[in-house]
Amino acid sequence: MTDKPVEQAAASQPEATAKQDNTLQARRILVWVLAFVLGGAVTAASFTFVPALWGKEPIPLDAVLLISFVNVPLLPLTALPVALLLLIWLDAFMGTKILPD
Repeated sequence: MTDKPVEQAAASQPEATAKQDNTLQARRILVWVLAFVLGGAVTAASFTFVPALWGKEPIPLDAVLLISFVNVPLLPLTALPVALLLLIWLDAFMGTKILPD
């Protein structure tokens, strides 16, 4: 007897019966693009319509937020979390499995 591990024959291992999805990569790219485009659009629309609900002036799309000594544009700063939220939903509906189950 030797201390070598016993090698299993390749025929005894179960074969992968799942077929590879050829459109998965394209759908993943589509989900990322849609999420960020829709996130920017939803955020820009909310800058206009949400303040109007309370009779206030709309927030300009070129508004900046002063953080310490840096002026940060408000639209991308708020569009990023909205886009990531939309990414979660689009991932679930399109079945791209970007996020684990």
